[in-house]
Amino acid sequence: MKKTLFCIIALSLLWSCSSNDEVASSNLDKNASVKFLYNGKSYESNYKLNNDGTLVLDNQTAAAQYQKIQNLSNLATYVNADGSLTFYDSYKDLEETLSLTKKNNSTSKSANQNNKIIFYHDINNLGTSAGFPIFEDGLEVPDISIYNGFNDKISSFLAKVDQVNKYNVTLFRDKNFEGASVTFPLDELEVNVTNLRNYTLKNRFPKKIRWNDQLSSFKITVNN
Repeated sequence: MKKTLFCIIALSLLWSCSSNDEVASSNLDKNASVKFLYNGKSYESNYKLNNDGTLVLDNQTAAAQYQKIQNLSNLATYVNADGSLTFYDSYKDLEETLSLTKKNNSTSKSANQNNKIIFYHDINNLGTSAGFPIFEDGLEVPDISIYNGFNDKISSFLAKVDQVNKYNVTLFRDKNFEGASVTFPLDELEVNVTNLRNYTLKNRFPKKIRWNDQLSSFKITVNN
């Protein structure tokens, strides 16, 4: 069974995939509302879309909360199974809230040979690639730059596992699992994120930052 996570702009808005921001933005429903979760509370608002693709929320409460979120230097985003987003102040908060198990320091390296994750320089699983096994207790790679210069070069990835809803993969902007992060549940036997550009790291003036070409470290954790 294969699952492809399609294009998601901040606050789980969906658009038609495109490398051109103007074209992609034009496909958004201008009359739609957006929803997001933060600190256990759900927010909803109509929105306006700026020319640079950033969102301006109409509801003052939601807008104020969203602005606060965008100013978090260690913002952690969790991509829920339904494609919606939940925000956390930091990865530590996300990890504790979801009760994720950290990889232990044992010498055990047991892994199903089919459990793996492959990162690609380009979108759609193209270009130079680097593959890693997924062990029973997860995986931690604190510096991806040692693998063929992959630091800030990743645009897509493919993960394959033998058990659904066991693992999560988290991408970090900085080395040693620091900085902003985005977490994807491996809720299918094959999870294919074909374009990290479709996931927003920061949605604020003067420049929108997306997750393509941002990855410096990653970890795979196990659900308790």
